[in-house]
Amino acid sequence: MIDDFYIPFKKDVENTIENAERVKGEAGYDLRAQVDRAYRLAFGRAPSEFERTKAIDYIRTSADGLAEFCQA
Repeated sequence: MIDDFYIPFKKDVENTIENAERVKGEAGYDLRAQVDRAYRLAFGRAPSEFERTKAIDYIRTSADGLAEFCQA
């Protein structure tokens, strides 16, 4: 029963990891390119320079920064 509670969370985590892997696979290891690709996938547009700068700063805060950014 408690496992049923965690199924949606587990799927969210799996989707987040898959999205981060997709972004990295398509954009390579350049953070600017990763942010641009993530924005195109999520919003259908490129980020503004302000958004790009803030996203890169956010990604750099953690070893899992790209996955965390893709979840946000």
